[in-house]
Amino acid sequence: MQLASSLRVRRGDIVAFVGGGGKTTTMFALAGELVAQGWRVLTTTTTMIAPPGPADRTLVVISPERYEAI
Repeated sequence: MQLASSLRVRRGDIVAFVGGGGKTTTMFALAGELVAQGWRVLTTTTTMIAPPGPADRTLVVISPERYEAI
């Protein structure tokens, strides 16, 4: 079963992950799933996380002055 359907994510929804573990992995998995379906997706965080790996990104904005396009 796909995450989006399990979480009942619909276009226009805002999804927040909270808890003690697995948030980053789940966030990138959901984003990747939705991008594969043709959605435009923005992921962000209010905390420090490891930068996404190449499989988890198409564009990374580190700051307004620095970004990486993949």
